[in-house]
Amino acid sequence: MFVENLKIASRAIAANKMRSILTVLGVMIGVAAVIAVVSLVQGMQYQISGQLENIGGTFIRVIPDFSRSRGNPFLPVPQLTYDDAQAVAKGVTVVTAVTPLFISSAALQYGDTHHDTSLEAVNQHFPDIAHQYVDHGRFFVTFDEEDETLTGVKSGAIAGTVVQQPFEFGYQAMTLMAKVLAGDRSGIPSTRQVFIPTRELRQNDVDEFRKKLTELRGR
Repeated sequence: MFVENLKIASRAIAANKMRSILTVLGVMIGVAAVIAVVSLVQGMQYQISGQLENIGGTFIRVIPDFSRSRGNPFLPVPQLTYDDAQAVAKGVTVVTAVTPLFISSAALQYGDTHHDTSLEAVNQHFPDIAHQYVDHGRFFVTFDEEDETLTGVKSGAIAGTVVQQPFEFGYQAMTLMAKVLAGDRSGIPSTRQVFIPTRELRQNDVDEFRKKLTELRGR
């Protein structure tokens, strides 16, 4: 009986080759589509669940309320500042750690390779709060010359830090102002902007930087 049914099916397929091919193709496409959708949904669910598990139930993100200014160009856009984060850290006793988050776009270049990415400025508490860590290396932390940061760089606990040069800000500004008052305006760039570069400090730079910083502070 089975052999007879198999022969009948084979003759039917041979008699209607195009219909058989289209039927098999439709079944294959349908099965593939179902597998793809299920895999996509499961992957998204796994990713979202992993992010929520990493953050934990004690994580709170504070963002400005744009609902009042949305659609009205005459209302000021609310903003949060670094001082707001500091106020939360000092005034809310149940909060154990606070990190501000400033996001901007950045262009990276290494040799002839260019890459556009986003740049996130945070403080030293960010990895423990968001449970996000770098796979290789360590964070560059603290955009200033705090003594604790310099000590960490010197000991090797911190890979490095980036510092501004406020003394150079004032020095170049006063020098240029003195020339302008004397009638010499040649030092003013066409863009009317003078850029003072930041400085990267590594372990071998700490002693020299501390010595210069002490001299500038008059200590």
